[in-house]
Amino acid sequence: MRAAALIYPNAATIVEDQRHLRKADDFASELIEGAEASTWEAAKIACPIPAGAMLLSWQRID
Repeated sequence: MRAAALIYPNAATIVEDQRHLRKADDFASELIEGAEASTWEAAKIACPIPAGAMLLSWQRID
């Protein structure tokens, strides 16, 4: 299985205490797919989230 992460790659530009106020239209999201792994936890670890990015959701790819 693999994991995919939906992220805002440039979330570091959002003031941390105002991240809940963000509008989806203000930021471009990006889907990152990780390498094959034997467990769900290992699959998420194999899907590196770039520094400064905000994780929006995980997706399991079987």
